[in-house]
Amino acid sequence: MPTSVGSSRRSTSAPVALEVWTCPELTALIFQFQQGVPGSFLPLAQSLHMYRQCPPLLMDSFGVWMSCHTLDDLKRFCRLCLHLVSAPVMDQAAAMGHLPALMLLHTLGVDCSSRAMNLAAKEGHLDVVTFLHAHRSEGATTSAMNWAAEYGHFEVVQFLHRHRTEGCTKGAMTRAAKAGHLNIVEFLHFHRNEGGYRDMLHGAVAAGHVHVVDFLTSYRKEEPCSPLAMDDAARLHGSSFGWSSSQWSRQGGPISFVE
Repeated sequence: MPTSVGSSRRSTSAPVALEVWTCPELTALIFQFQQGVPGSFLPLAQSLHMYRQCPPLLMDSFGVWMSCHTLDDLKRFCRLCLHLVSAPVMDQAAAMGHLPALMLLHTLGVDCSSRAMNLAAKEGHLDVVTFLHAHRSEGATTSAMNWAAEYGHFEVVQFLHRHRTEGCTKGAMTRAAKAGHLNIVEFLHFHRNEGGYRDMLHGAVAAGHVHVVDFLTSYRKEEPCSPLAMDDAARLHGSSFGWSSSQWSRQGGPISFVE
């Protein structure tokens, strides 16, 4: 029985279509041109879209996702949803110290903000700070050195001082003193002129940082220590500090400590 041309086409098209859909390579190629994202990427895509006006939440969402995914996953996500990848994503990559992710986002032309270097400095990621300094123009703020000093990241403080112009505030030395980071207090004293706030010595005394107190009373004269600080030191640290009434002026004069 003769077969019509139409039926012949129908009979041959089905096997061809079947061959296409059973070929993983061709199927993947077709899906690249379809809207949507793989199921494993959907939570991140939704979060980046939902929180695009709220950078802190967006950064948190990306941080959680990146902590359990690979760089290849990020590459694939960017290929599918680059329009969702904005400055807070790159800022969070810097905060996490994820230099490969940061370099990828930089190559793709993703924006960042001064928070990137600030947060990298806060977390002590010197390699990230160095990369941002060399390859980006967003810069930092005084928060970068302030945070690095507070959290004891000496090499980051040195780098920012030598290579950046943002500087710091009095908060840098004050926080370093309260945290007991003597090397940073010394560096800031000898290399910068911002000084510290008037409660700097009080904070170091109350925290029991004897060597910081020794340095401050020898080299810094911003503030004599208050009786309240002495009471805190005695209550919290006992024999860590020792002093006599002849060494301590209740009229607000400078104090001398003996160990």
